[in-house]
Amino acid sequence: MKKILLLLALLPFQLSAQEEWSFAESNYKISADQFYLSLRQRDLDSNIRDYIHAELGYKFSNLEVGYRYSVDDNGLDEDIVEKRWKFTLPLWESGPFGLKTRMEHRNFNIEDGYWRFRWMLEYDQRVTDELALWGIIQPRWKVQDDLTIDDWRNQFGISIGDGAMTFGPFLERYSKGDNQGLSDSLWFFGVNVGIKLM
Repeated sequence: MKKILLLLALLPFQLSAQEEWSFAESNYKISADQFYLSLRQRDLDSNIRDYIHAELGYKFSNLEVGYRYSVDDNGLDEDIVEKRWKFTLPLWESGPFGLKTRMEHRNFNIEDGYWRFRWMLEYDQRVTDELALWGIIQPRWKVQDDLTIDDWRNQFGISIGDGAMTFGPFLERYSKGDNQGLSDSLWFFGVNVGIKLM
């Protein structure tokens, strides 16, 4: 346990000095039976948008449906307001590994909306009764464009808790995609907090 926490603490200093670092986000999720409410707040530097969202969702048998309302303050005269429908479907699971797919319709107040597709390759391994290691790889792209990946959100972190309440830090590497590969990569730090009411 101490070695794992020490590794996470030292990791930012081991990454390349050429990478750009920003504190990314705080995530809060409250769930009760099949319903959930999640809140996210990002407070980034002047080169990245400041952002907050609230999302309400329901888990059917194998399908999770969510509705998100977000406000994106990027220094423009008018904030970007997004209303997003999300449909997430698990496809495969074996041991600590899993694969999901998600379709999202993103509707904005100042630009045209579009559908976005993503794959989610997940890893979640419990180390002790109250500690788990997890990671997720997420390539994403707009459906109306070609199949070139627009960006990646790849995260890994730890989760500490007994199930009723969990807490854990994570690291994220966000990379924009282009025809030559990945570009404009940023490293983010964030925190997840989860509460189960039932």
